[in-house]
Amino acid sequence: METQTSPALLLGRYRTIELRDTGGFGSVLVCWDVRLQRRVAVKCLPLDAEGDAASVVDEALAEARASSFLTHPNIVTVHDFAVDDRHAYIVMEYVDGVTLAELMARVEGGVLIWCEVAHVLRSVAAALAYAHDNGVLHLDIKPANVMVARDGSVKLADFGMASIASAAGWGGARGGTVGYMPPEQLTGDLVDERTDVFALAAVCYEALTGLRPFEATTPAASLKLIEKGAPPLSDAEEGLGGPTTLAFQTALAPSPAGRMTDPEEFAGEVLPSLGDPDEGRDSIVSLLDDEGSDEELFDEGAWRALDPPGRRIPWLPAAAARLASAGCTAALAWQCAAPLAGLGPVAVVCLIVAAAVAGAAVPTAACAAGLALAGVACAAAGIAAGLPAQAVVGCAVAVACGFVPLRLAGGRAPLAPAVLAAPALGAWTVCPALAGFALEPAAAAGTAAAASVVTWVVTGQGALWSADPATVAQAVASVPAALASPGPWAAAAFSAGAAALASATGRRGSEGTAAAGQVLALVVTLVGCSLAGGLDFGGIWGAPSGAPMGLALGSTVLMIVAITLFGPPELRREGEDRELS
Repeated sequence: METQTSPALLLGRYRTIELRDTGGFGSVLVCWDVRLQRRVAVKCLPLDAEGDAASVVDEALAEARASSFLTHPNIVTVHDFAVDDRHAYIVMEYVDGVTLAELMARVEGGVLIWCEVAHVLRSVAAALAYAHDNGVLHLDIKPANVMVARDGSVKLADFGMASIASAAGWGGARGGTVGYMPPEQLTGDLVDERTDVFALAAVCYEALTGLRPFEATTPAASLKLIEKGAPPLSDAEEGLGGPTTLAFQTALAPSPAGRMTDPEEFAGEVLPSLGDPDEGRDSIVSLLDDEGSDEELFDEGAWRALDPPGRRIPWLPAAAARLASAGCTAALAWQCAAPLAGLGPVAVVCLIVAAAVAGAAVPTAACAAGLALAGVACAAAGIAAGLPAQAVVGCAVAVACGFVPLRLAGGRAPLAPAVLAAPALGAWTVCPALAGFALEPAAAAGTAAAASVVTWVVTGQGALWSADPATVAQAVASVPAALASPGPWAAAAFSAGAAALASATGRRGSEGTAAAGQVLALVVTLVGCSLAGGLDFGGIWGAPSGAPMGLALGSTVLMIVAITLFGPPELRREGEDRELS
């Protein structure tokens, strides 16, 4: 079923295994999630470039939001929602099995035995009752939206037509499938739980008789058939007369007022006549076992081998990011220990350990705390040197610049290394590689620029970390002048450009292009380092000094190794990180 070549990643995360289904809504792909090392189903809804793409995105998001509310063994789980320029995507649980429509197509006459229908009815009724209790309607119940797994479990899929209940009641009808929609949905009137009960009864009627009593080419024709009424169930199945036939007639009543509101009430009236649902489950399992399971045909090891080494262990990328965060936070705390040496050696050690723990546990909070600590150290150095005004300026700039990356990057775990490594090492030249690897282009540019300014201010190009009071005093005194000179701002501009270049190139989905982007960013960084230094020395240009150049080269090599181990940076297209609830 799968190929040994390496297909391009969808959304930077999902590798396509096969096309499972196509229809008016788009297509469904079976994909391999390289981050969590599992199969998923991805529904792809095309965005019409000439139409209202926003409405498609809103509909897809509504489906994802509705389904994300629902955690139930008989409902297909929605994992994620994303959009790009061409499609909206809903990432769902992969179900190893067939749809109810496919199952009925494989049996004689399209008719299931009674106990099999009992199992399907019990499962779908439980799913609907749970959804209704949580304020969600399905509005498109049909055999194609009922998944039957090879282990016998039944799951309701595709809440694409669902409406979220509001304080004013249920929303207006949206399109379902002709043949399973009741009159109120066909005519666009208000819908409620009874709309789903009608569709559930129509599906079960079809599974028992092989007939679709309301199927028509137009909604108007279907409406006439519903008003006429379905043939009594007892006409096709003599053993299902009496209460069972009456229950179906009630559930399929043209008027909502004539139907029961609870799907489990309908199931409760029908199940006693259909037999044991557990026997039905066993029968379905034996029926599907004859063809072999996708699990037996799917070679998981072959798909794992296509992933970069570091991604074959799902927890490793996050652990590596936290380790990097801990190391950078601890390094910055160690650098800050010189101005704060008056606290005593025990306090300094505790500070460094606490910084490392915080960096690993809460990377984003550690980033903010690290910048605040750098600002405090800058202020302490200035006060100790008898220059409080300059100290306040340096501290304020450090803290203010710290808000830029936090605002741009949100809660990204790699943020702490991208921001804190430069002031910890005393060289802004490490900013572009780290920010370009960790963040999307705009956030990478802003983060690298802010981190560069912070580095110039709080380190005085390394002097503030000196144990020599005279050196510290000179560095603090030079802070306002440094901010007024073009050097720091030129460095910030080159840092931003290099980071954006690395980020944009790295998000093309290829390890080679990501590595090339890092090399190009290194070139821009080295040029910027030379020009920024020249501006600070009255236009005397020269090659970058050894330490900044070495740190730039080292950070680039480190990021290329990370790309090799973990793959190129994941795409962060608009909408990928939208909340589902």
